Amino acid sequence: QVTTPGEIARLRAAWPEGTPPPLPPGVTTSDVELRSYAYGADQPGVYAAGDVTGRDQFVYMAAYGAKLAALNALNGDSLAYDSTAMPWVTFTDPQVAGVGLTEKATRAAGFEPKTSIVPLDQVPRALAARDTRGLIKLVADQKTDRLLGAQILAPEGADSIQTAVLAIKHGMTTKDLAETIFPYLTTVEGLKLAAQQQRRRRQRHGAAQRRQRKLGFLLRQQARRRQRGQRGGGEPETAGNGGHRKLREGKNVARW
Repeated sequence: QVTTPGEIARLRAAWPEGTPPPLPPGVTTSDVELRSYAYGADQPGVYAAGDVTGRDQFVYMAAYGAKLAALNALNGDSLAYDSTAMPWVTFTDPQVAGVGLTEKATRAAGFEPKTSIVPLDQVPRALAARDTRGLIKLVADQKTDRLLGAQILAPEGADSIQTAVLAIKHGMTTKDLAETIFPYLTTVEGLKLAAQQQRRRRQRHGAAQRRQRKLGFLLRQQARRRQRGQRGGGEPETAGNGGHRKLREGKNVARW
């Protein structure tokens, strides 16, 4: 005899906390230790979805898990549960919404994250609505530029997160997102502005590296010129004609 996941949940809710509920005759502890939505329990033929599994307690994820459980029960455990692009929303004021990994979770997963944050006072929609409370944050992989997560704190954040869901699901980079056309005067346009901030930061970093390389090249040239001046036995001085430096020693003049 194997009870249903719903009955197991009811028994657990009715029994005092910290004390295991009594199990129906013939049901062992292993029967109710569910592995996942998709692969059922240690007892063959037992599948579960929803809050009883202890993960992703959202109604839309329960529906997704139930579909996988039903298909796996009929077709032989061929589908896997994937919450990589699972959105979540908290209906506060302003609303809080997110998808994918946070910056901390990204590091824990072994990625080197790069982030960009756009306050809502830089988003035209928020300025037009005269409500600039909030921000938009993107988290991406430093090496591949692939978008790994997004968080939105905004009055209309719940309606904007789905664009980030699709971007993560389809493996988009912040460059892809920055080059996508968004409608003006919408909160979701802030995702593009955050992605463009990533690109500008990367471009500034590249420009700074180029300046450093150029400065290093000029310093090496200057050092070589000083060495040549020392071998010539004189000290370089600046001539008035075109700013050329010359080495003067007797009748010998070296221009460089």
